[in-house]
Amino acid sequence: MRSTLAAVFFLIGWGSVAQADILAGGAAYGGPTQYTGVCYLYNAGGASVTVSSIHIYDEVGNAYIALSDSCTNILAGRTCRTVSRIFDGIAYSCKAVVSSKANVRGRLELRKLDGTYLTHQELR
Repeated sequence: MRSTLAAVFFLIGWGSVAQADILAGGAAYGGPTQYTGVCYLYNAGGASVTVSSIHIYDEVGNAYIALSDSCTNILAGRTCRTVSRIFDGIAYSCKAVVSSKANVRGRLELRKLDGTYLTHQELR
């Protein structure tokens, strides 16, 4: 009886585990004038996708604070983005944890202070 109950509780717990996929890209380096990092996600699918986290990281793994972040739930056909202040002399990466990456595409862009595009890296 005890082993049957343990099996039932195990199966109930197993069924409630949420699926999560990772999209990541980097490293990108825009040169001495890089100032802003913008990480975009686009949902090309027909259903919403939940973003449990999205961050821009430096080359030693420090997560940068988002100045702006619209990524929580991406509706079908929509785009979200997170923006962080970055510094020169360092390469950057972006990592997003999503409910499903099947129809999601991403891109990390590095820009100058005036918003001029410098370089990008696709998220996979």
